[in-house]
Amino acid sequence: YGLLGIIGFVFFAIYIQSVFSASNQLQDVKTKMYNALSKGEMLVNLKLIKSRNVGLVILLSIITLGIYAYYLLVALSKEINSFVEQDKELRNKLILQAVKSS
Repeated sequence: YGLLGIIGFVFFAIYIQSVFSASNQLQDVKTKMYNALSKGEMLVNLKLIKSRNVGLVILLSIITLGIYAYYLLVALSKEINSFVEQDKELRNKLILQAVKSS
C-alpha cells in the first residue's frame, strides 16, 4: 500500500505540474492576443489562475493527509471558471469593437 501511495503522489505531481504549466501558457497567450487584437484600446491581464509551487502542493497534501489536494481542486475550478467567464466577456467586447470599426 505504501508504494502505491508514493506512485500516486508522483502521478499527482506530474499531473498538477502540467495543469499549472498549461494554465500559465494559456493566460500569457490570451493576454497577448487580446492586447494585440484590440490595438491598445483594451489593456488586458488575464492572470486569474494563480501560479503555485508543485513541491509545496505535494508537501501540503502529505501534511494534511490529502485534504489540501481537494481544496486545490476546488480553488483551481473556481479560478478556471473565472478565467473562462472573463475570456468570454473579452471576446464579446472584441467582437463589438470589430463591428463598430467596420
